[in-house]
Amino acid sequence: MHASNSQWKGTIVWRVLFKGSKSEAEYPLIELEDGSMVRLYIKGADQEANANYLRSLENQAVSIEASWDQLRGFPRLMIDSISSIALVPPPQPGEE
Repeated sequence: MHASNSQWKGTIVWRVLFKGSKSEAEYPLIELEDGSMVRLYIKGADQEANANYLRSLENQAVSIEASWDQLRGFPRLMIDSISSIALVPPPQPGEE
């Protein structure tokens, strides 16, 4: 669907995915501006630290530079590092 790195904007949320399977767990997702949700994955060895970082951004508006991946048929955004994630400031009064 999408190749190479692109900018993605939305809100980080956590949801239980893969219900009833061995992979059932809470996963970080980005709820995109169009309402669709895509799983997030930060490359690197320390997945617990990466998950903790994404958890700290829960319900925050972000801009992410990432590439589209379809691991085992399930779409996700592959993020090279946490430096590829930026908070999006809320609009100021009078801005839309």
